[in-house]
Amino acid sequence: MGYCMQVNDANVYIKREHFPAALNALKTLVSPPKEPAYTLSWVDRDEVLRAETLSQALEAMRWEPVHDQDDPEGDILYLLFRGEKLGDDFEIFKAVARWVEHGGYIECVGEDNDLWRWAFVFEEVREVHPTIRWPYLDNLPVQELLRAAEQDLNNINNTQNGA
Repeated sequence: MGYCMQVNDANVYIKREHFPAALNALKTLVSPPKEPAYTLSWVDRDEVLRAETLSQALEAMRWEPVHDQDDPEGDILYLLFRGEKLGDDFEIFKAVARWVEHGGYIECVGEDNDLWRWAFVFEEVREVHPTIRWPYLDNLPVQELLRAAEQDLNNINNTQNGA
């Protein structure tokens, strides 16, 4: 069971100087919970707690960081999803949101074609869903008004011409 998803696009930039703080936030996230419900059930807590780098912790959570080829230990440029099913991944991004550059996002599509983004906005992450708009409908009300006005003018002209 579960809900399959994939990532269409991701722009998640984390500066190298923020790695220790973000790693600490992820370790705190998986530390023994104060309540019995553990949301990140697929994550091996011990693997995250043993992680020495932010990359190791993210990989243990199914998110592979991508760095510049010329600087493999440098800033994270984006993330690749290495899982198959959606878990409580939003919790991961809530934990590290304050270190992700403003304007970043992860765009996902679910097995039922639901589309959403986790958008990083001023040190927060939000789940947002798009509004789908069909552009050809934008002018439809105007076109309908013009057609109705044209028909009215034709009716007036026909009446005046004795038709």
